[in-house]
Amino acid sequence: MFGLNEALMSFIRRQVGLRTDAASPTGSLHAKVKDIKDNRIPAINSKIGTPSDTRASNTVMGFLATFVKSVQTGTTEMSGTGQSSATVTISPVNTAKSIVIAKEEVSTANSYSDIVRSLASVTLTSSTRLEISRALGGTSSSGTSSRTRVVWQVIEFY
Repeated sequence: MFGLNEALMSFIRRQVGLRTDAASPTGSLHAKVKDIKDNRIPAINSKIGTPSDTRASNTVMGFLATFVKSVQTGTTEMSGTGQSSATVTISPVNTAKSIVIAKEEVSTANSYSDIVRSLASVTLTSSTRLEISRALGGTSSSGTSSRTRVVWQVIEFY
């Protein structure tokens, strides 16, 4: 019985190996783990990167490094016949690194053409200025005015 235990332990030692085994993809368990640690993980980490990576480093963490610098929000309401535009002053942003998101709400529209006449667009015309325009000044087909509320957001990135 003693010989069977020794044979079994010898087999396990060969399979598990020693901590001092050299890294090898075909060796003992210790050698395989060391191979993964030394040769595979650095290659994966070179694609994952670290939180300090910049976007230019082309790593996953680098792409995640595009943080939002500022967000400005507001609501602009245009009503009255003939009011076709409004200007909004915002805090300075870098226009090359900013986007504008806008949503409009139209009220007192009697028909589809009234909605089209009141549709608005929002443009970042300078680093401190938003221009909000609506088609045909918001005048309905019957000559009455409609109200257009524009909810806007300016997002600036680093």
